[in-house]
Amino acid sequence: MQGPRGTRTEEIQNVIHLIDQVFRIDRGLPPSMGEQFPLLLREENKDRMRIIVDQNQPVAAVNYYKSHLLIQGTKIPVASVGSVCTHPDYQGKGIATALLDDVEEKMRQEDILLMLVSGRRNMYRRRHCSISGDFYKATFFPKAKKAEVELIPYSPEYLDDIRRLYYAEGLRYERDYEEFIGFFQGGTRDWGKLTYQVCLMKEKGEVSGYFVLGISKEIDHRWGKIREYAGDRDQIVAGCYEVLDQHDLSFITLHFSTGDPIKYAMMRQEVQMEKENQVGTLKILQFTKLMDQLRSYFSKYVPKTLLDRLIYGEEGERYFLGVGDDKIWFKNLDEVNQFIFGVNYQEPIPTYKWDFKEQPLLQEFYQTVFPIPIPWAECLNYI
Repeated sequence: MQGPRGTRTEEIQNVIHLIDQVFRIDRGLPPSMGEQFPLLLREENKDRMRIIVDQNQPVAAVNYYKSHLLIQGTKIPVASVGSVCTHPDYQGKGIATALLDDVEEKMRQEDILLMLVSGRRNMYRRRHCSISGDFYKATFFPKAKKAEVELIPYSPEYLDDIRRLYYAEGLRYERDYEEFIGFFQGGTRDWGKLTYQVCLMKEKGEVSGYFVLGISKEIDHRWGKIREYAGDRDQIVAGCYEVLDQHDLSFITLHFSTGDPIKYAMMRQEVQMEKENQVGTLKILQFTKLMDQLRSYFSKYVPKTLLDRLIYGEEGERYFLGVGDDKIWFKNLDEVNQFIFGVNYQEPIPTYKWDFKEQPLLQEFYQTVFPIPIPWAECLNYI
């Protein structure tokens, strides 16, 4: 067997076929992965399509796409991992583990600081990929009285309006012109039971908001989920209620970062909300460099006198963070992930609790800046 290594040009279609076989064909669905993820599975990204080859055929793959998160102007290099698969004949041989080791090392060489993984399997959890992220899950149900909104269907002439609204968001992925088109086309492609629609809201003749709606057709009902949104929050909430009626949906779900002001628009409409974590799992790859990068974010919320006393670092597999003489040592990377980005809400009893009553400087810093908000990963950038 060869690898782990990048995919060669002449192997790309064979890798896509392996991924389709595992995620689509074996599940009774037509092949679609190449069309759904055109930026991930392409020539320009082939060295990040990491594979194991046997008898000139790819038998396992771990793929990732490098991007940047923009958190109120602070840029964080991030990689999204997806389409992770092993041919059934080669499972249980440690191949996926070897590929993930290779991928993480390559990410570090590229100065990627945070890894987002689309799955929550034990294979990822054992590597300290954490269920984390501070979000709400909102669920809309039909209601008799709803706000009026002008909802219009998408046509290509509105793509520039969608870009303008997306780029105005303070919490988002960075996308250049070509990336926007690629993610937009791939992320709105129908597959399986899901069909997609892009809905736009207009106010006084101008596009004021949009969302990407996925509709799932079940045996006895249909329901929807908002994959991405941007623009006027009241209009987005009103638009969700409008499409509930238009498509006779049982409910619609929408995930948003805890600090998003859409929460207040939902509270006014009495939308059901519950705490939720990021889709999949996440892992900090380079703690010290990540904290360096986040200093510009911290500077927006804490005074310079406090920020100047901030300390952090790594000693082997141990991590610490402190302010002045107040310091915390973390047990492992899973604790660091949850401290920085939010606790695991799936656990009935949290694994980690932090009490800083005797450390007032650290308590002030923790309560002011953590958890760090990040975009919902199952947007159009989803890998």
